[in-house]
Amino acid sequence: MGQGQQTFKTLFGSQLMTIETNKLALNADASVLIRYGTTTLLSTFVKKQQQSGLTPAFALQLQTSAASGDWALANAKLQQLPWTQHLKQISGQAIAINNLVLTGEQSEAAGLAAVFGSSLAAYLGDALDQPLASVTVAQVDDKFILNPTLHQSQQATLKLALVGQQAGLLQLNGWADNLTADTILAAVAFGQAAITRFCEHQITIKTVLRQQSGQGNITNIPTAVPQAVVQHLSMTTEFDPGFSGTGLVQQGQDQVLSRIQVGTVAKTDQLQMTYHLPAFAFGQGLQGTPGSIQAQLDQHFLTQVLQGLFPKASAQAGRLDTQVLTASGGHLAAAVTANTLALLAAGVPIKQPVVGATVNIFEQHGALKLGPLPQNADSLGALTIAGTAQGITAITGLGARILWNQPLIQSALTLAKSAHQTGLTTLVQTLGGILPPFD
Repeated sequence: MGQGQQTFKTLFGSQLMTIETNKLALNADASVLIRYGTTTLLSTFVKKQQQSGLTPAFALQLQTSAASGDWALANAKLQQLPWTQHLKQISGQAIAINNLVLTGEQSEAAGLAAVFGSSLAAYLGDALDQPLASVTVAQVDDKFILNPTLHQSQQATLKLALVGQQAGLLQLNGWADNLTADTILAAVAFGQAAITRFCEHQITIKTVLRQQSGQGNITNIPTAVPQAVVQHLSMTTEFDPGFSGTGLVQQGQDQVLSRIQVGTVAKTDQLQMTYHLPAFAFGQGLQGTPGSIQAQLDQHFLTQVLQGLFPKASAQAGRLDTQVLTASGGHLAAAVTANTLALLAAGVPIKQPVVGATVNIFEQHGALKLGPLPQNADSLGALTIAGTAQGITAITGLGARILWNQPLIQSALTLAKSAHQTGLTTLVQTLGGILPPFD
């Protein structure tokens, strides 16, 4: 066994994970071979010198021998992790993290292993000050299960995918069956405890390999001050020529137009959605540009919300077109509401109306605040929550430059509930009171 070659084992949910360091890809700065269930995956970290004057490049890839829509989405999620905010800046270096699936079917387990392997490889390569991990939490028969099996997932009333560090979460995404904020918070706490353990495993591995302790102490972010939800909100169904139903929603500065044509999809009894996130919607004032990966993630969340709208015994054929017109920090929440408005305007039967709310963390006048994103303010992180009058149905979010801890998530859910009530009231008024008021 050469230098740095070690084998470690840990229980990752209900299955054993075996980690072998620097066994393969010996020219990489760090390599990690992971065996988890039926999956064998190789994660490598490489840094190379670049030509002077170029911005350091970063790549995060997931490779497999077969193609799949779900697998492509898992790849997109990996690439969308806010790694660039946590990787240490290495002057003149190009950074690449690659995950190669050697054996096993395309599965959720492989995605979890890839995040663990990516983090450990980068951490061993000194590009991360603190490691991270990803877990999935499901609720089955009122019990939380870590990294559930496919059968358990099918029986679940809640499923959350969490990515984080010891101090808090970088990303969360999932759905729920009209559950309360307390249940969501308990699930997040359960997942955060597991993430902390798996981060500690990575610190232990590095300590064993390099005979040194983990670097630095982790400090929690300051508590943000919740801001009242006072955004402008308007809805209309007037843009309907040629469509079964339409919905235009303006929420703050965000605008989304949804249009549905019922019964136009051939050879299927499913509602199909197209989603557009154009560059013009972002304008020139916001940093960064929209990309196909972000659009794919948005569409996955919106599809998740739509799947919970219809009774299981029914199916609705049609095509739903969702067009973002203005994106200013809350377009995904506006899209949730616009889709519901279009469906109701078209007379499509749904279980109950769902609206969206986005809660941002931002800095203003030297203080950290939580609420709708003001104009000319940069978001440090955002949660988008979909909900009904009965509870939460889906949640997704990123910590771009900040970690989500329990108090922040609790405050965000409280603000979202208030925004949901306002949205449901406006929805009923827009449709002429054809819906019963929320409880």
